[in-house]
Amino acid sequence: MKESLKQRLEKHDELIEKEKDAINTFRHTLKQKVDESRDLLLKELDQAKQDFRNFEKELDSSKQKLDQLIKDIERMIGEGKLDIIEYSPPTRTSLIPDSPLPVLKVPKFVPGSDLIGLVQNKIGRIELHEQISDKKEKNASSNPSLDINIREQKYLTQVKGIGKADIKVTKVKSFKSKIVVTSLTAAGNSSAWVIDYDSNTMYLYGSNGDVVRSVEVKNTHGINDMVITRSGDMIVTCVDKTLRRVSVGGVMSILINTGSYVPRGVCLTDKEEIVVCMFSLAGGDVAVYSPDGRSKLREIRGVDSQGTPQITWPYRVVYNGNDLCVVCGSNVVCVDESDNMKWVYHGKQAKLRESFHPRGICVDKYHNLLVTDAYNNCVHYIDREGGLIQFIITQEQTGLWGPWGICVDDETG
Repeated sequence: MKESLKQRLEKHDELIEKEKDAINTFRHTLKQKVDESRDLLLKELDQAKQDFRNFEKELDSSKQKLDQLIKDIERMIGEGKLDIIEYSPPTRTSLIPDSPLPVLKVPKFVPGSDLIGLVQNKIGRIELHEQISDKKEKNASSNPSLDINIREQKYLTQVKGIGKADIKVTKVKSFKSKIVVTSLTAAGNSSAWVIDYDSNTMYLYGSNGDVVRSVEVKNTHGINDMVITRSGDMIVTCVDKTLRRVSVGGVMSILINTGSYVPRGVCLTDKEEIVVCMFSLAGGDVAVYSPDGRSKLREIRGVDSQGTPQITWPYRVVYNGNDLCVVCGSNVVCVDESDNMKWVYHGKQAKLRESFHPRGICVDKYHNLLVTDAYNNCVHYIDREGGLIQFIITQEQTGLWGPWGICVDDETG
């Protein structure tokens, strides 16, 4: 019996040894896998470090090339060999496939200007046009084929793809209003003052469609339009042939009596001169008053090259960098500060299903115009030379219907 117990103990010891060997083998295999994984990770990390160093070298090389390119451009501009166009119009939509791109009249680049700043401000694609000497131009005039070649050379040198300005509009929010909106003015923080049709009350709407505040301008027979001054006061045009000032605190006073005319659209110049659309059944014009409203400074009729006034029955007006752009019937008329008509936008530049019916008008930070077209249910985006860029809001895109008032929030764009 003692022998049998001894044998069993020996067998037990053998099993323990086998278990120890199995555990050691597993530990060895596990350590080997951990070491392999660690080596692989270290190798990938080394490769990532090398890739990053290579990327840094490529980035430094690209930066050096860009710096050299800018230096070459600035040198050529300083030598008078290049002009710079600061703006490239956005691409047209398929709604106007055959409409030509607008021809922009732009100032020449001034030597010493901040070229990098132009790029950083996303002004648009920068095009460099080579200048042709007077001698070459004289030779070209006597040789038509050479003339064509020289004109083509003006567009050979270009730097493309820098801040290209494609206009894309997304509907952020919409809500139903309890009033008929005929005019609105941005008040910051994505809010706007809104005028109800044939009403004496103005409403301040927040971005969620809630009425934040309302102001009643009594005994006016209705409000036509409004504009906010730098001090925060509002100037409103009223059907009773007056312009009234409404202070931030709600105090109201008559600013201007317009006589036989009903004031419609109103805007302010950079000097805060008051520009008013004057309307009567016999016709009208645009009057410019001093900031305090005490004196009429001038009358604007938009005289064309034949001496014929183009501004009759004006409805809305905006100030656009020394120019006034006026909605008159089925046209938008642009007039310079000397009362000379610069251009007329009549909607024929676009292929419209219905006749052009402009209602609201405003200006963006690029001095382009946004004009609502109530009959075609869209917004025309027009450059400051009267050329159609594209439709930026349409019924197909956003369900827009019968648009009248429009404004751009300077804080949010």
